[in-house]
Amino acid sequence: MEYTQVPFMDIDASICATVRICISFDGGTGERCLKSIVKDLIRNTQKVPAKLVEQLSQRKYDLDVIGHAFEFGVMKALDLEYERVNIGEKEKFKGQYKILFGPMDQHGKGSAQIDWTDKKRNKVKLDVHAHLKMIINKFALDQKSYGALQLVGYTSYQTKFDGDDLHTKCYANEYTHGGPWYDWCMIQFHQDDIPASQTMSPAKIIGFVKYESRGIPTPCLMQEQGLALKEIEEGYMEDKTMYAIVHTASQWLTMDTMEKEFSETFLLGDVNQCLYIVDVKSIIAPLFAVANENDPTMICMLSQKKWGKLFYRCLEKL
Repeated sequence: MEYTQVPFMDIDASICATVRICISFDGGTGERCLKSIVKDLIRNTQKVPAKLVEQLSQRKYDLDVIGHAFEFGVMKALDLEYERVNIGEKEKFKGQYKILFGPMDQHGKGSAQIDWTDKKRNKVKLDVHAHLKMIINKFALDQKSYGALQLVGYTSYQTKFDGDDLHTKCYANEYTHGGPWYDWCMIQFHQDDIPASQTMSPAKIIGFVKYESRGIPTPCLMQEQGLALKEIEEGYMEDKTMYAIVHTASQWLTMDTMEKEFSETFLLGDVNQCLYIVDVKSIIAPLFAVANENDPTMICMLSQKKWGKLFYRCLEKL
Protein backbone atom coordinates (compact mmCIF):
# COMPACT_ATOMS: atom_id res chain seq x y z
CA MET A 1 0.00 0.00 0.00
CA GLU A 2 1.33 3.42 -0.90
CA TYR A 3 0.87 6.39 1.41
CA THR A 4 0.84 10.02 0.40
CA GLN A 5 3.16 12.12 2.55
CA VAL A 6 1.62 15.43 3.57
CA PRO A 7 4.07 18.28 4.35
CA PHE A 8 3.39 19.92 7.72
CA MET A 9 2.78 23.34 6.20
CA ASP A 10 0.11 21.90 3.87
CA ILE A 11 -2.09 20.61 6.67
CA ASP A 12 -5.50 22.15 6.19
CA ALA A 13 -6.40 24.93 8.64
CA SER A 14 -9.64 23.19 9.52
CA ILE A 15 -7.68 20.09 10.59
CA CYS A 16 -5.50 22.18 12.88
CA ALA A 17 -8.62 23.76 14.37
CA THR A 18 -10.10 20.31 15.02
CA VAL A 19 -6.88 19.05 16.59
CA ARG A 20 -7.05 22.02 18.99
CA ILE A 21 -9.91 20.23 20.79
CA CYS A 22 -7.28 17.97 22.35
CA ILE A 23 -5.36 21.01 23.58
CA SER A 24 -8.28 22.25 25.68
CA PHE A 25 -7.57 19.63 28.35
CA ASP A 26 -4.29 21.25 29.38
CA GLY A 27 -5.07 24.84 28.40
CA GLY A 28 -2.08 25.20 26.10
CA THR A 29 -1.94 26.97 22.76
CA GLY A 30 0.66 27.93 20.20
CA GLU A 31 3.76 26.28 18.73
CA ARG A 32 4.42 24.02 21.74
CA CYS A 33 1.07 22.28 21.39
CA LEU A 34 1.26 22.19 17.59
CA LYS A 35 4.52 20.28 18.00
CA SER A 36 3.31 17.89 20.70
CA ILE A 37 -0.12 17.23 19.14
CA VAL A 38 0.74 17.22 15.42
CA LYS A 39 4.43 17.19 14.52
CA ASP A 40 5.62 14.60 17.05
CA LEU A 41 2.73 12.22 16.39
CA ILE A 42 2.23 12.51 12.65
CA ARG A 43 5.11 10.09 12.01
CA ASN A 44 2.98 7.26 13.39
CA THR A 45 -0.02 7.93 11.15
CA GLN A 46 -0.78 7.15 7.53
CA LYS A 47 -0.48 10.90 6.78
CA VAL A 48 -3.78 10.74 4.90
CA PRO A 49 -5.75 14.02 5.38
CA ALA A 50 -9.12 12.25 5.66
CA LYS A 51 -7.87 10.11 8.58
CA LEU A 52 -5.30 12.45 10.08
CA VAL A 53 -7.33 13.90 12.97
CA GLU A 54 -8.66 10.50 14.04
CA GLN A 55 -5.23 8.89 13.98
CA LEU A 56 -3.53 11.80 15.75
CA SER A 57 -6.13 11.61 18.51
CA GLN A 58 -5.56 7.86 18.87
CA ARG A 59 -1.76 8.28 19.07
CA LYS A 60 -2.15 11.06 21.67
CA TYR A 61 -4.49 8.83 23.70
CA ASP A 62 -2.02 5.93 23.53
CA LEU A 63 0.84 8.12 24.78
CA ASP A 64 -1.26 9.51 27.64
CA VAL A 65 -2.27 6.02 28.79
CA ILE A 66 1.35 4.83 28.66
CA GLY A 67 2.55 7.93 30.50
CA HIS A 68 0.00 7.58 33.29
CA ALA A 69 0.65 3.84 33.58
CA PHE A 70 4.38 4.51 33.96
CA GLU A 71 3.95 7.28 36.53
CA PHE A 72 1.27 5.65 38.69
CA GLY A 73 2.14 2.00 38.10
CA VAL A 74 5.73 1.26 37.07
CA MET A 75 7.36 3.99 39.15
CA LYS A 76 5.51 2.97 42.30
CA ALA A 77 6.15 -0.74 41.70
CA LEU A 78 9.89 -0.10 41.30
CA ASP A 79 9.92 2.41 44.15
CA LEU A 80 11.18 5.14 41.83
CA GLU A 81 10.55 8.68 43.01
CA TYR A 82 11.47 12.06 41.59
CA GLU A 83 10.99 15.63 42.68
CA ARG A 84 9.05 18.03 40.49
CA VAL A 85 10.97 21.25 40.02
CA ASN A 86 9.07 24.40 39.08
CA ILE A 87 11.31 26.70 37.09
CA GLY A 88 10.50 30.31 36.34
CA GLU A 89 7.93 32.75 37.56
CA LYS A 90 4.96 31.12 39.25
CA GLU A 91 2.31 33.75 38.53
CA LYS A 92 1.97 36.26 35.75
CA PHE A 93 -0.80 38.67 34.77
CA LYS A 94 -1.16 40.27 31.32
CA GLY A 95 -3.58 42.51 29.45
CA GLN A 96 -3.59 45.36 31.98
CA TYR A 97 -6.24 48.05 32.17
CA LYS A 98 -7.53 50.45 34.80
CA ILE A 99 -11.18 50.92 35.60
CA LEU A 100 -12.38 54.02 37.43
CA PHE A 101 -15.81 53.91 39.06
CA GLY A 102 -17.25 57.36 39.70
CA PRO A 103 -19.39 58.22 42.74
CA MET A 104 -22.72 56.40 42.69
CA ASP A 105 -26.12 57.07 44.17
CA GLN A 106 -27.97 54.86 46.67
CA HIS A 107 -29.35 52.78 43.79
CA GLY A 108 -25.87 51.90 42.51
CA LYS A 109 -25.97 54.12 39.45
CA GLY A 110 -22.64 55.62 38.45
CA SER A 111 -20.05 55.82 35.70
CA ALA A 112 -17.23 53.39 34.86
CA GLN A 113 -14.30 54.45 32.69
CA ILE A 114 -11.86 51.93 31.16
CA ASP A 115 -8.26 52.89 30.37
CA TRP A 116 -6.27 50.15 28.59
CA THR A 117 -2.48 49.96 28.67
CA ASP A 118 -2.74 48.73 25.07
CA LYS A 119 -3.46 51.86 23.02
CA LYS A 120 -5.18 49.84 20.30
CA ARG A 121 -7.83 48.71 22.77
CA ASN A 122 -8.36 52.27 23.90
CA LYS A 123 -8.77 53.36 20.30
CA VAL A 124 -11.65 50.94 19.66
CA LYS A 125 -13.05 51.61 23.16
CA LEU A 126 -13.05 47.95 24.12
CA ASP A 127 -15.15 47.27 27.21
CA VAL A 128 -14.91 44.68 29.98
CA HIS A 129 -17.62 42.16 30.83
CA ALA A 130 -20.78 43.81 32.20
CA HIS A 131 -20.87 41.32 35.10
CA LEU A 132 -17.46 42.54 36.30
CA LYS A 133 -18.72 46.11 36.66
CA MET A 134 -21.96 44.84 38.17
CA ILE A 135 -20.37 42.86 41.03
CA ILE A 136 -17.82 45.58 41.90
CA ASN A 137 -20.62 48.12 42.17
CA LYS A 138 -22.85 45.70 44.09
CA PHE A 139 -20.17 44.91 46.68
CA ALA A 140 -19.49 48.61 47.34
CA LEU A 141 -23.23 49.32 47.52
CA ASP A 142 -23.77 46.48 50.03
CA GLN A 143 -21.12 48.05 52.29
CA LYS A 144 -22.78 51.49 51.91
CA SER A 145 -19.67 52.88 50.22
CA TYR A 146 -20.72 55.32 47.50
CA GLY A 147 -17.45 57.08 46.68
CA ALA A 148 -15.20 56.76 43.63
CA LEU A 149 -12.77 53.87 43.44
CA GLN A 150 -10.15 52.59 41.02
CA LEU A 151 -9.06 49.05 40.22
CA VAL A 152 -6.38 47.58 37.97
CA GLY A 153 -7.54 44.62 35.91
CA TYR A 154 -5.98 41.94 33.72
CA THR A 155 -7.26 39.74 30.92
CA SER A 156 -5.06 36.70 31.57
CA TYR A 157 -3.56 34.86 34.54
CA GLN A 158 -0.72 32.37 34.21
CA THR A 159 0.14 30.02 37.06
CA LYS A 160 1.22 26.51 37.98
CA PHE A 161 -1.40 24.50 39.82
CA ASP A 162 -0.33 21.91 42.39
CA GLY A 163 1.42 18.98 40.77
CA ASP A 164 1.72 20.62 37.34
CA ASP A 165 5.01 20.80 35.45
CA LEU A 166 3.75 23.40 32.97
CA HIS A 167 2.06 26.76 33.35
CA THR A 168 -1.66 27.10 32.70
CA LYS A 169 -2.99 30.37 31.33
CA CYS A 170 -6.55 31.44 32.13
CA TYR A 171 -8.22 34.05 29.92
CA ALA A 172 -11.01 36.49 30.76
CA ASN A 173 -11.18 38.76 27.77
CA GLU A 174 -13.83 40.48 25.65
CA TYR A 175 -11.70 40.14 22.55
CA THR A 176 -8.90 37.69 21.82
CA HIS A 177 -8.32 35.31 18.92
CA GLY A 178 -11.25 36.89 17.07
CA GLY A 179 -13.90 37.01 19.80
CA PRO A 180 -14.73 36.81 23.52
CA TRP A 181 -12.78 34.18 25.43
CA TYR A 182 -13.66 33.32 29.01
CA ASP A 183 -12.03 30.24 30.52
CA TRP A 184 -13.52 27.92 33.12
CA CYS A 185 -12.10 26.73 36.42
CA MET A 186 -12.87 24.95 39.67
CA ILE A 187 -13.31 27.28 42.66
CA GLN A 188 -12.67 26.23 46.25
CA PHE A 189 -15.03 27.87 48.74
CA HIS A 190 -14.90 27.55 52.53
CA GLN A 191 -17.84 27.16 54.90
CA ASP A 192 -17.52 26.41 58.61
CA ASP A 193 -20.13 23.65 58.64
CA ILE A 194 -19.10 21.84 55.41
CA PRO A 195 -15.79 20.05 54.62
CA ALA A 196 -13.63 21.82 52.03
CA SER A 197 -13.79 18.75 49.79
CA GLN A 198 -17.54 19.35 49.44
CA THR A 199 -17.52 23.11 48.80
CA MET A 200 -16.28 23.34 45.22
CA SER A 201 -17.96 24.77 42.16
CA PRO A 202 -17.18 25.06 38.45
CA ALA A 203 -17.12 28.70 37.35
CA LYS A 204 -16.71 30.97 34.38
CA ILE A 205 -13.86 33.47 34.89
CA ILE A 206 -15.11 37.00 34.22
CA GLY A 207 -11.95 38.93 35.06
CA PHE A 208 -8.94 39.51 37.31
CA VAL A 209 -8.76 42.69 39.37
CA LYS A 210 -6.90 44.36 42.23
CA TYR A 211 -8.18 47.33 44.24
CA GLU A 212 -5.86 50.33 43.80
CA SER A 213 -7.79 52.86 45.88
CA ARG A 214 -7.02 52.94 49.60
CA GLY A 215 -9.62 53.29 52.32
CA ILE A 216 -12.13 51.28 50.27
CA PRO A 217 -14.06 48.24 51.54
CA THR A 218 -12.85 45.05 49.82
CA PRO A 219 -13.74 41.36 50.30
CA CYS A 220 -10.46 40.68 52.12
CA LEU A 221 -10.68 43.66 54.48
CA MET A 222 -14.38 43.18 55.23
CA GLN A 223 -14.85 39.41 55.18
CA GLU A 224 -11.43 37.91 55.92
CA GLN A 225 -10.10 40.49 58.38
CA GLY A 226 -13.53 41.47 59.73
CA LEU A 227 -12.87 45.21 59.65
CA ALA A 228 -15.63 47.81 59.78
CA LEU A 229 -16.10 50.39 57.03
CA LYS A 230 -15.17 53.22 59.42
CA GLU A 231 -11.88 51.51 60.36
CA ILE A 232 -10.96 51.02 56.70
CA GLU A 233 -11.74 54.61 55.75
CA GLU A 234 -10.06 56.24 58.77
CA GLY A 235 -7.00 53.96 58.52
CA TYR A 236 -6.74 54.56 54.79
CA MET A 237 -6.14 50.82 54.48
CA GLU A 238 -4.79 49.09 51.39
CA ASP A 239 -5.68 45.67 49.99
CA LYS A 240 -2.97 43.99 47.88
CA THR A 241 -5.03 40.86 47.14
CA MET A 242 -5.46 39.82 43.51
CA TYR A 243 -9.07 38.81 42.89
CA ALA A 244 -10.91 36.77 40.30
CA ILE A 245 -14.46 37.65 39.31
CA VAL A 246 -16.33 34.39 38.74
CA HIS A 247 -19.82 33.24 37.80
CA THR A 248 -20.37 29.91 39.54
CA ALA A 249 -22.72 26.97 39.17
CA SER A 250 -25.98 26.90 41.08
CA GLN A 251 -24.92 23.80 43.07
CA TRP A 252 -21.70 22.28 44.40
CA LEU A 253 -19.77 19.98 42.05
CA THR A 254 -16.66 18.43 43.62
CA MET A 255 -13.46 17.06 42.15
CA ASP A 256 -14.30 13.70 43.76
CA THR A 257 -17.46 13.55 41.65
CA MET A 258 -15.53 14.55 38.54
CA GLU A 259 -12.94 11.83 39.15
CA LYS A 260 -15.68 9.23 39.45
CA GLU A 261 -17.81 10.31 36.47
CA PHE A 262 -15.16 11.92 34.16
CA SER A 263 -17.79 14.38 32.83
CA GLU A 264 -20.68 16.13 34.53
CA THR A 265 -23.33 18.71 33.69
CA PHE A 266 -23.99 21.88 35.66
CA LEU A 267 -26.11 25.01 35.42
CA LEU A 268 -24.73 28.49 35.98
CA GLY A 269 -26.54 30.21 38.83
CA ASP A 270 -28.48 33.47 38.79
CA VAL A 271 -26.09 36.42 38.41
CA ASN A 272 -27.65 38.13 41.42
CA GLN A 273 -26.67 35.21 43.65
CA CYS A 274 -23.76 33.41 41.98
CA LEU A 275 -21.37 36.21 41.02
CA TYR A 276 -18.39 36.35 43.39
CA ILE A 277 -15.19 38.29 44.00
CA VAL A 278 -12.74 35.64 45.23
CA ASP A 279 -9.02 35.48 45.93
CA VAL A 280 -7.30 34.28 42.77
CA LYS A 281 -5.78 31.47 44.86
CA SER A 282 -9.31 30.05 45.17
CA ILE A 283 -8.87 28.77 41.60
CA ILE A 284 -7.64 25.22 42.22
CA ALA A 285 -7.84 23.72 38.73
CA PRO A 286 -8.65 24.59 35.11
CA LEU A 287 -11.76 23.07 33.55
CA PHE A 288 -12.84 22.32 30.00
CA ALA A 289 -16.53 23.24 29.68
CA VAL A 290 -18.79 23.29 26.61
CA ALA A 291 -22.42 24.20 26.08
CA ASN A 292 -24.89 21.30 26.12
CA GLU A 293 -26.70 21.43 22.77
CA ASN A 294 -30.33 22.63 23.00
CA ASP A 295 -30.01 22.80 26.77
CA PRO A 296 -29.11 25.59 29.25
CA THR A 297 -26.66 23.31 31.09
CA MET A 298 -22.91 23.10 30.56
CA ILE A 299 -20.78 19.96 30.29
CA CYS A 300 -17.37 19.90 31.99
CA MET A 301 -14.67 17.24 31.75
CA LEU A 302 -12.03 16.04 34.16
CA SER A 303 -8.66 17.75 33.57
CA GLN A 304 -5.98 15.61 31.95
CA LYS A 305 -3.70 15.43 34.97
CA LYS A 306 -6.47 13.59 36.86
CA TRP A 307 -6.95 10.89 34.23
CA GLY A 308 -4.36 8.59 35.83
CA LYS A 309 -6.45 8.03 38.97
CA LEU A 310 -9.52 7.37 36.83
CA PHE A 311 -7.67 4.77 34.73
CA TYR A 312 -6.27 3.16 37.89
CA ARG A 313 -9.75 2.71 39.38
CA CYS A 314 -11.06 1.31 36.10
CA LEU A 315 -8.23 -1.23 36.01
CA GLU A 316 -8.94 -2.24 39.62
CA LYS A 317 -12.53 -3.14 38.63
CA LEU A 318 -11.40 -5.52 35.85
